[in-house]
Amino acid sequence: MILTYLKCPFCGSTDVGKYDTNNGKQRYICKNEKCSHKTFYEEYIYTPASPA
Repeated sequence: MILTYLKCPFCGSTDVGKYDTNNGKQRYICKNEKCSHKTFYEEYIYTPASPA
């Protein structure tokens, strides 16, 4: 079994959880209260929407 840890791409926090799905893609929520964004995708289809 392989465990992967997600980091919020905006604040770097590892305190994230599953939020919902949109168009078949899993969305995650950052539980850090000081984060500027709350939800994000692990993998973006439309690359200009990516925080990178």
